[in-house]
Amino acid sequence: MPVEDPADVSAGLSRHTPAEMRKVLKVKTCLFRRAFHNCCIVCKENVTLNTVISQPFQAFNPKIKVMHMNVGEKYVVLVVSWALCVCLSGSVSTAEEYQLQETRDLIAFVREAAGEIMTKGEKAFPQFREKDSTWFRGDRYIFVLDMEGTRYVYPLGPEDEQKNVLDVTDVTGKPIYRMFIETVSGPGGKGWVHYQWNRPNSLHPTWKSTYLLRTPSPSGKEFIVGCGIYNMRMERAFIVDAVDSAVALLEKQGTGGFKTLRDKRSKFIFKDTYVFVTSIKGRELVNPAFPILEGRFIRDAVDARGTRIVRNYIKVIQEQGFGWVDYLWPKPGEAIPAKKTVYVKKAVIDGKEYVVGAGIYRDWIGEKRKK
Repeated sequence: MPVEDPADVSAGLSRHTPAEMRKVLKVKTCLFRRAFHNCCIVCKENVTLNTVISQPFQAFNPKIKVMHMNVGEKYVVLVVSWALCVCLSGSVSTAEEYQLQETRDLIAFVREAAGEIMTKGEKAFPQFREKDSTWFRGDRYIFVLDMEGTRYVYPLGPEDEQKNVLDVTDVTGKPIYRMFIETVSGPGGKGWVHYQWNRPNSLHPTWKSTYLLRTPSPSGKEFIVGCGIYNMRMERAFIVDAVDSAVALLEKQGTGGFKTLRDKRSKFIFKDTYVFVTSIKGRELVNPAFPILEGRFIRDAVDARGTRIVRNYIKVIQEQGFGWVDYLWPKPGEAIPAKKTVYVKKAVIDGKEYVVGAGIYRDWIGEKRKK
């Protein structure tokens, strides 16, 4: 197979500083993901592999050519591309995005299970059901469903496998399995969903944060592999994702998207986190936790320490477009102010600027903050 020596493949990266290397690898990881996604489409549609199969290795070295590979060799490249994508994602972006070791461990766990399905297909499923095994121990277990919502692996209740679960909701009405499918349907094929679910042998639901990964099998069928942690500590990345998604929603739907942000069944409300929207002049437009504030001008609002809450975050988006601010604010349903770290980002709707934000109360936060 006419692939250059690995030393030549990585030669283009050796000139970079560590900081530049991280940026380069992030870009190249995105190319790997895109190439693999395209390859899967090619496999299904039975069209030429030459163009899309070239993308992964040419992302590292444009000199690599695959035009003369046979079909078997091209599929080997596809598998290697997927493996490199997973490795690079884990070693670069994950390390930078997440502060908690338990978060990184969970992601690695799901990726390992996805690798089993990638190579063995449905033959990998029985091992996921074995109690007290690597895959199913205590309240940690791997589950698998397909992109149509049919459950294939559910160790807590094997009798509920081979059933469509699209209409299953949590206690607040969140359509969790529909949310799973929506989360992995994007270009990245992965993501987080937060909902309330019963621990094994528990009668009462608690918050669970689940990591999901869309995974192809040798048969060409795609599965969703997932695993979650109950009462998981929050990561800043969860908040950034919620705000970014809200901005995308509003810039697409306009103010009509406000209804979705207020809906407790949506992905925008979880634990003590909710998305709020403020006009650039300081008028509160969306606040699901404190709806009494909606419609009021709160530009000059201060917290218990005198911090100018709204003026501060408006200044952040005017100067930077996005950023973090700290202040004291009551938790939903409470009156006593608590320490809160909030991420805000600018949204432009019909030519007007808005502040979109969400935050973490410090007792949920996962990182070790500098004093």
